[in-house]
Amino acid sequence: MKGGDWARKSAFSWSFSGNVPGVGGSNVVVPILRRAFGTWSTATPLLRFAQVTNGADIRINVGLLGPNIAGLTTPDGRQITITNGFAFAPTAASGSPSLLNVVTHEIGHALGLLHANTGNSIMFPTTSAQETLSRDDFDGIRALYGWPGQTPLNFTTEQAPALCVCGDTLAMVWRGGGDNRNIWIATSDDGLHWTQQRAFTDVGTIGGPALAWDGSRLWMVWRGTGNDQGLYFKTSRDFFVHDNPAQAPLSFAGSSHGPRIAIVRGVPTMVWKGINNDHQIYFSEFRSGRWQGQQIIPGVGTAAAPAICQDINGGIRLLWRGVPNDQALYTTAAPPGSYAWAPQSTLTWYLLGNGTTVPVSSGTAGSWGGPSLTVETSQPNFTTSGESVIHAAWRGIDGDQGLYFSQLARDQTGAAGESLNWSSQAKIPNVGSSQPPSIVSFKRQLVLAWKGVENDTRVYAIST
Repeated sequence: MKGGDWARKSAFSWSFSGNVPGVGGSNVVVPILRRAFGTWSTATPLLRFAQVTNGADIRINVGLLGPNIAGLTTPDGRQITITNGFAFAPTAASGSPSLLNVVTHEIGHALGLLHANTGNSIMFPTTSAQETLSRDDFDGIRALYGWPGQTPLNFTTEQAPALCVCGDTLAMVWRGGGDNRNIWIATSDDGLHWTQQRAFTDVGTIGGPALAWDGSRLWMVWRGTGNDQGLYFKTSRDFFVHDNPAQAPLSFAGSSHGPRIAIVRGVPTMVWKGINNDHQIYFSEFRSGRWQGQQIIPGVGTAAAPAICQDINGGIRLLWRGVPNDQALYTTAAPPGSYAWAPQSTLTWYLLGNGTTVPVSSGTAGSWGGPSLTVETSQPNFTTSGESVIHAAWRGIDGDQGLYFSQLARDQTGAAGESLNWSSQAKIPNVGSSQPPSIVSFKRQLVLAWKGVENDTRVYAIST
C-alpha cells in the first residue's frame, strides 16, 4: 500500500485528460476507466472511486512513453500515463492491445500492487486479452485493502446496536446486556473511542433501537419491553442531555422487532415488521408535526427488522430478509415523492467474464436477521463526483455468524447502461455476531458496530 496520506485510504478520486490513439477522447475512454476502477472495487468493496475535474488522487493522461510500453504509473501511484505511441482497441473483443487491460493493470499499480508472475493475472507485466482479475489479483488487492481488526468497546448488549452520523459526531444507542432493558447512548469522534455510556432511565426495549439525524435533531425509535409491541419515539437537539422529552407512542403501529428510521429528503421515515406473525412491512413519515399513519409495502414480507435509507436518486431504499424459512435478502425502492414501490428483487451481484460484458457468474446474499443500510452522499463511488453509494451489512444465514458487506452504486460492474448494481459480498474477516451489525459512512470511513457471537454480549466496532 502507498505510504503517507494514502496509508489508510480507501476512497480515491481520479481524472482523465487526452485522446487515446485508436479509441478517442473522454466520451469513449471514461466508460472504460469506470469499468476498470469497478473491477478493483468488485474484488474489495472497501475501495471507492470518483471521477473529478481537479485535484485527483490518481491522474490519468496520454503521453509519449518508451518503445513497447503501453502504460506507466509513477511510484507514488498518483500519475498514470497511457502511451500515444501506438493505437489501442477499447477491449480485447475489439482487437489488441486492449485499453481496458492496460488501464486496469496500471490502476493496480496505483493502488500499490507489483507485477505478478502468473500469466492470467491482470498484473502480469505484458499486455494481453486479460480484462478480469485472477485469484492472485484478488488476493493481492484484498491484502492491501482488507478490513482492520475489531475493537471491543466497554458496552454490553443483547441486540444490534444502532449507529448514526450527526455532523462531526457519531452517536450509538443500544439495549443493555443480560436482563437490562434500558436503552443506552454514547458518542464518538472516530467510531472507536466513545464517551461514557448514559442510560435512558425513562424508557426500555426488548429489541434494538434505531437512530436518524435530520441536520439539527436526533431521532430515536424503538419497540417496548416484554409483551409491549408498541412503537415509541423521541427527538433531541443535544443528544438527549438536557433536551430529553418523554417518549411518545405511535398509537397506530406495533412490531415484534425494533423499527428502523432514516431521513429521506429531510423527512423522518420509519419502517417496521408487523406484530407477532404479521410479516408485512409497514412505513410512515413524520410530517406536519406527527407520524402520518402506517402504510403497507405491497407484496413483501419479512421475519426480522427491515433496513431503510435514502436511495441514490433521493427516494426510499429498503433491504430485508424474507419471511420464515426464507433467508434471502430482498430490496425495493420508491422514487422521490412517490410510494410507487418497485417489485422486490434479491440482493444479487454479477461478475463479468473475461473479454465480455456478459455476466458469467452471480451470487445472492442471505441473512438470519435484519440487515443494515447507509447511504454515502457526495462521496467517491464509481461514476461522477457528487453521486451516492449505498452500503449494506448483514449477519450470515442460520448457523453462520459471520458479517458480510456489499454496496450498491451506479454502473458498478461496468456493464452497458447506467443501471444500479450490487458488488459481490465481502466477508469481514475474524469477526462474528449473533445479531445484525450496524453500518454508517463517517468522515469518509466506514464504521460498523455489532454484538459478539452467542453469549458474548460485548459491543465491537471497526473503522476503515
